[in-house]
Amino acid sequence: MTPKEALELIKLIETSYHQINFDKEQADVWISILIKGDYQLSKEKIYRYVSTEKFPPVISDFLVVIQDKPVEDYSADIAAVQRELNDPVLRKKREEAMQKLREAVKGMNEKVGVSDD
Repeated sequence: MTPKEALELIKLIETSYHQINFDKEQADVWISILIKGDYQLSKEKIYRYVSTEKFPPVISDFLVVIQDKPVEDYSADIAAVQRELNDPVLRKKREEAMQKLREAVKGMNEKVGVSDD
């Protein structure tokens, strides 16, 4: 989120709770933390919060930070899958596990009335 969007969230909190009035230093600290989050998701969470809570939120009550896993972090996972696909025994175990998973999902879907279509 941008600093301008973070300030907008702070103003939303100030407007919703009459006992809150951020000074410049407090706003700067909050902005430095809020810019790490997702604006839209955090804003939606604030709206839900202010509609149900009588006390002002703290940052952890509404900040939504989306953690992207760097591409490098997937290299070990990719290598493991490649080993499984290249080894006939591991490949068969993987296929059996996937079949069990499909059956479990199908059973849960049937239980709650969801079709496979």
